[in-house]
This record gives sequence, structure tokens and C-alpha cells, in this order.
Amino acid sequence: MQPSQTVLDGMSPAGVNFTLTLYPTAAAAKTAGSKKNPKTTAIVEDGVIDFHGNPSPYAGAPPAKISPVELAAIKRCIDKAKG
Repeated sequence: MQPSQTVLDGMSPAGVNFTLTLYPTAAAAKTAGSKKNPKTTAIVEDGVIDFHGNPSPYAGAPPAKISPVELAAIKRCIDKAKG
């Protein structure tokens, strides 16, 4: 990941690029995330993960997305950073 004050650019172990934007509260993250495409956005804690623009893993497949396991790992990292 490449850190800044509130935005982190990273890549999941499966090779999915994403941007994690942190908000002051979970409610603010939920509001911001609701304005994005639900197929390429996930809300975790007080962060919005945007993974649009990833190519399909093979012809005819939908674009790559972050898996539930990877989202859980991101959640653990957010929780650890808060603790």
C-alpha cells in the first residue's frame, strides 16, 4: 500500500488494484460508498474500497473484484490501526 492522510492505494494478494478512502465515521463511509457503483465498491468499517478499472481475469468474465477473504483482511488491518 501507498499511504497518505486518508487514501491508500494498494493491490490485493490476487492482484486486484484498489483505493481505500478512510472517513471520520462509519456513517460517513456508508454515505460516500452509497454514491459509488456497488459492483466495484465495498464499505469496511470507516473506509470505502474502490476497485473499479480492474481487467477481467479471462475473456468474457466480469472485471476482477476483491474477495470476501481479502475484505476481511482489510477490516483486520483497519481494526488493528485503530487499536
